[in-house]
Amino acid sequence: MSGTSELDSTIVFVWNADSGRINSLIDSFHKTFRPSTYGCKLCGLSYGVFGEKKAWKNFLKSVSVPLEFLHRDEFGQG
Repeated sequence: MSGTSELDSTIVFVWNADSGRINSLIDSFHKTFRPSTYGCKLCGLSYGVFGEKKAWKNFLKSVSVPLEFLHRDEFGQG
């Protein structure tokens, strides 16, 4: 039997930020110094000033389906 079933699904997370080192640096400063104006809610949920949040790491470990992470400029390029 071929085809894709619901069990073959992947959860895709899309960062509301562009990829690249310069963008990452700018985003880090923005979310650190003006978090209320930063547009990527996924970033705030998953990362703090010093790295990935423990609750987020635990959530990722608990998910039993494949996960894919993309930046907004990467989304739809596949």
